[in-house]
Amino acid sequence: MLKRIYVKNYALINEISIEFDSNYSIISGETGAGKSILINSLLLASGEAIDTTFVLDKENPVIVEVTISNISQDLLDKALEFGVEFDGLDLTVKRVYNPKLLKNSYYINNVSVSKNLLEEIFSQNIELIGQHENQKLLNVSTHIDYLDSFAKIKGDVAAFSALYKRLNEDQQQLVNFKKIKEEQEKRADFLSYAIDEIEKIDPKIEEENLYEERRTLAHAEKIALVLKECSSFLQGESGNLNKLFHLAKEVEQIITYDKSISNIYQSLNDAYIILEDSSHAITTYLEKMDFSEEHLAFLDDRLDELELLKKKYGKTIAEILKTKDEYKEELQSLTSLDDRIQKLGEQISDEKKKISQMAKLISERRRVAAKQLELMVNENLRKVGMESSRFAVSITYQEDESSYLRINDKGYRVYSFGIDQVEFGLSSGPSLPVKSLRKIASGGEISRIMLAIKQALIEYETTQTIIFDEIDTGIGGKTADLVGNQIALLSAEKQIICITHLPQIASYADDHFVVIKNTTEKNVEISVKKLDTSSRISEIARMLSGQPDSESALSHAKELLEQKKQK
Repeated sequence: MLKRIYVKNYALINEISIEFDSNYSIISGETGAGKSILINSLLLASGEAIDTTFVLDKENPVIVEVTISNISQDLLDKALEFGVEFDGLDLTVKRVYNPKLLKNSYYINNVSVSKNLLEEIFSQNIELIGQHENQKLLNVSTHIDYLDSFAKIKGDVAAFSALYKRLNEDQQQLVNFKKIKEEQEKRADFLSYAIDEIEKIDPKIEEENLYEERRTLAHAEKIALVLKECSSFLQGESGNLNKLFHLAKEVEQIITYDKSISNIYQSLNDAYIILEDSSHAITTYLEKMDFSEEHLAFLDDRLDELELLKKKYGKTIAEILKTKDEYKEELQSLTSLDDRIQKLGEQISDEKKKISQMAKLISERRRVAAKQLELMVNENLRKVGMESSRFAVSITYQEDESSYLRINDKGYRVYSFGIDQVEFGLSSGPSLPVKSLRKIASGGEISRIMLAIKQALIEYETTQTIIFDEIDTGIGGKTADLVGNQIALLSAEKQIICITHLPQIASYADDHFVVIKNTTEKNVEISVKKLDTSSRISEIARMLSGQPDSESALSHAKELLEQKKQK
């Protein structure tokens, strides 16, 4: 129950405090007095964004406090997690906006809490029904929520939605697994091919020398020609090596004549030995030299194979062999997803069966509830002057032959909320067809339909307080009196706060508040005053005729209040 509203430094409100201690309160005031500002300030406590242009004094914070009683234990427990202390079951929700820091702060009983908790507490305890809420009724997508609330299946639908979400996640996971499996198979094919290609060519580390051998063979003719010339010079007919040998011997013999010649001998002898070794090496090289076109062709083919591997798998044979080992290890490490894919497929199949069963049960309960809701809303509509109208709930399915959900061998599309498409309709007369609300309902009709639906849902909703803003749009006279009476009946179940400009509605309330705009030379401010019996009569007289001091209007106002007391 809403016990108190406190607002400071917002729009035309310098500071006001309103206390509610009855189940049915009315707030009235002249057009432009600031009733909408009061509602907007209340919305700030629910967590809605603040329009910074509405900050009255930019040097001071905006403060909105709402005190609520009889909070559910679940919400109390959540608040306790933030360290909130309680005295009974009352709590004060406070929002502070600092215009200097452009910062919002949220509190419960002066303990800082999250915005989400603030919003949750507000939404579960206070419901504002105004033009926005009425417009929601014209949005077909909201109709299923109203029906589910009436059918008491919100929990079942939430469980269904969770399973539906899990199914979608599992189906996406299955797609991902299959994609990964396909990529793994492609990778495995590549690895197997690469390993097979390397093993078929079977490169050896020592084959790096084949490149040098190939270069040698490519110039074998030139090598042989040069070396043969060297051999001819040393060992040929000229016998230069043999001559050097004999000359060295002759020099050796003359050393006895001059010891210093020994150095010359030594050099000649060393030269002979070196040249003899070279001659022997040349002869050996030429004897071993094996040049053939066949061997050259073999080398060319082998080196082509090695080059092919080097382009793909490494710059050297050592790197190629390392790559082969890495590929073998990777191939062995590739985990088969077949088991996981099979298990996930079975899980998805089970989920589809369960979803199908749940969707059918939910649909059956919706259809039963729809008939009951029609009866109750139509009864309520008669009580607010719409006896010729007929409210109807349409439930349809969207056929989809590709769907896993089947009814009588037909497939139907599944949504996160089930298979039902729910739409409220209205017939404006006995012989007129039912049409969509958004096509035929006027502002006054929408307000009354919303009231009729709320009356039907009253026992199923946890909200303690309902605030009606502009429930009287488009109505007057007898209809307004009927609406006022129904709102009064609602107040037996819920706390009702109604902002109205109609005296017929205002006269039913237990308490009456008036919003007053005070204009001075310096500024304009609004205040809220709780009316006593005398001032209430004057306010209703003003609402009746625009003249609060008119004798006839005052008399009519008294009569109106007396009539409501008797009801």
